Amino acid sequence: SHPADKVGLNVRVLSNGFYVVYSSTWYSSRGFVAVGNSTHPAAGTVGPTNSLVGTTLGSDVIGTTTPNNPMGAGNNILFFDNGNFLMVSKTWTNTVTSAASAGAAAFFNPSAGIIPVGDVSETNALIGTVASDWVGNYLVYLPNTGNYVLYRPGASSPKSNGWVHWCSGTTGCVGKRDEVAQLQGGPTTSTNFVCSIVTLLANDNYVVSSLNWVDGSVTAVGFSMLCSGTAGCPSTVSSATALIGSGANQQVGSSVTGLPDGSYVVISPSVITYCPPTGCNGTSPTPDR
Repeated sequence: SHPADKVGLNVRVLSNGFYVVYSSTWYSSRGFVAVGNSTHPAAGTVGPTNSLVGTTLGSDVIGTTTPNNPMGAGNNILFFDNGNFLMVSKTWTNTVTSAASAGAAAFFNPSAGIIPVGDVSETNALIGTVASDWVGNYLVYLPNTGNYVLYRPGASSPKSNGWVHWCSGTTGCVGKRDEVAQLQGGPTTSTNFVCSIVTLLANDNYVVSSLNWVDGSVTAVGFSMLCSGTAGCPSTVSSATALIGSGANQQVGSSVTGLPDGSYVVISPSVITYCPPTGCNGTSPTPDR
């Protein structure tokens, strides 16, 4: 119904018998995603009554696909083997809070009747509420369960202290990121980053690490936390929930390497620590070299 909408240009048939129609250029690059099947086809004029749609001219670009980056980052539709999919838009604007690039991630499970429609919001997607929250820009897919993890690494520019949120591969997750994310950094005025990297393990669990995490007034202590692939992360970082450094600039969690049995190795500039599949907590890593 608008110039350059390109409705029908992109159609994908899913493994569960549904199909997806989408276009990132609909209505001046607001974008849309619509789902149908042989019983209930996608029909009518594209709009919030029959499609998931963006609301901000030129920036939301709902319905983008990036073939060379099939598992996230930016604006994309991530299609999973089971017929579910995830619409992500790093550049989605939260018009309620006037936050540019707040980002949004909407989960679709057509077989279970989870087909979001309407304007993207906290009722049908996980959304950012502050500028450069970039919800949907970083994702780890857990292949054994179909669950997925959305996160944002801590960074000085654009400013973010990081966050991590586990989502069900059956029902997805919705809400405002700052209210529902399981693990979140400190106030935006601080530098207490809670996420640098997320490492997927062989058993679908994952490790969240931040080499520059601050323990009280001690800087760059670092930590690595084991999180469940079926439930997510603890909400706080401590020696009871994570492996943390015992001194300034120890930078525990500079990198993490997963092993075939679900165990993993946490690496810092001065220490290498082996952790079993059940994880390892404490305040003073034992040097292995």
